[in-house]
Amino acid sequence: MNYLIIGLAKSGLGAIKLLEKNKENIFAYDENKNLFDELRNKNKISENVKNIKKISIKTLKNIDYIVLSPGVNPKKYDRLSKKLNIKIISELELGSMFFNGDILTITGTNGKTTTVNLLFEMIKKVQPTCELVGNVGNSFCEKIALNPNMKVAVCEASSFQLEKIEKFNSHIVGFLNIADDHLNRYKNFDEYFNAKLNIFKNMRNFDILVLNYDDKTILEKVKKLDFQKLYFSLNMLPENLFGAYLDNEKIIFKLKNKIEEISLTEISLTGKHNIYNIMCSCLMALCFGVNMGVIQEVLKNFKGLEHRIEFVDKIFDIDFYNDSKATNIHASISAINSFDDKKVLLLLGGENKGEDFNKLFKNLPKNVTKIITFGKMGKKILKISQKNKFFNVTFTKSFKDIFKDIDFKNLNEDVVLLSPACSSFDEFKSFEERGECFKFLVKGLKNE
Repeated sequence: MNYLIIGLAKSGLGAIKLLEKNKENIFAYDENKNLFDELRNKNKISENVKNIKKISIKTLKNIDYIVLSPGVNPKKYDRLSKKLNIKIISELELGSMFFNGDILTITGTNGKTTTVNLLFEMIKKVQPTCELVGNVGNSFCEKIALNPNMKVAVCEASSFQLEKIEKFNSHIVGFLNIADDHLNRYKNFDEYFNAKLNIFKNMRNFDILVLNYDDKTILEKVKKLDFQKLYFSLNMLPENLFGAYLDNEKIIFKLKNKIEEISLTEISLTGKHNIYNIMCSCLMALCFGVNMGVIQEVLKNFKGLEHRIEFVDKIFDIDFYNDSKATNIHASISAINSFDDKKVLLLLGGENKGEDFNKLFKNLPKNVTKIITFGKMGKKILKISQKNKFFNVTFTKSFKDIFKDIDFKNLNEDVVLLSPACSSFDEFKSFEERGECFKFLVKGLKNE
């Protein structure tokens, strides 16, 4: 078979490793014309891989599969692939073609990475050969190539990765939530949601779906699907449904053959959004056969992830939190709601992903008392805030200057929260780099 890999970041390089191991014919293309040679000079691409410098009918005529990295929009290549009868698949799909183990997948708009890391920690206690793959920065294909003994893949799947799946199947799927996101790639919310719904494409009636009972948009879409379902909710579930729900400071697990519970008092993760993440990961682990004692041990020791409502420091009696991963409105509102008893100075801005910020201000929690906007979207957000009668807002052109004009010693707010509701690509390479910059700025305040 002849495979063309388009996009030579982590996913693309992982795909090449797997195909090389299986002695397939490999071609590669990246819009950055110099990248292939740079990677070859660094010994990251071998002499077995042929470089395609231009996508055309001529260069594609012998290709059987086009494998797209997540960052590559398939719409660019759909017309040519149909004309030449070439299948376009995602890197997740390619991995599944060479993997015979169990796949557990988590998708949704927000909370995926925390949930998938929790689940991975639980699963590896009972199955040490499992690997964490997908949208967490670990190529599924590379993990298969490097670990032939892998029996279980715990996968975070983004909409980009699910756009082009054919036979990719998960025995257990967790669907956390759905909200506007990536509208700079999709023409509308429905197109984005439909990409996510591809996760159900190959589920069988004995497979298990774990889903958010409080998200009515998801419920409506899955009500006619014929496979096993478990639900999680912040309220008691209806009598005829099984799953998990919140009861004061406890999570109750109502399963077909037993009832279990977990106390939240010993868990360091905070916020309602994390209760959802905990319930989803626990239900998926229980379905896989992990016992409650192991689950409780993992929850007790799990400290959360960087850049996700991460406590940075307390200075001048103000708590500073880094939530740089919040790149959409839904994520930012969830973060703000974690501080519902405290006054919040909110930092918003970056590069827009196509969302309407009127939605943010119409749903803005009352505990936000001051906003600083920054970056490419900063001025636009400021205008929208004033249009929605939120006037305690200022604009700073560069993220690095966000603290420049603030008198922290006399600030009325209890919390300074970076939860930008935008991507970072106007000023930074990634949300991680933006988060590290925020932590550096906070550290500078401490030294004043």
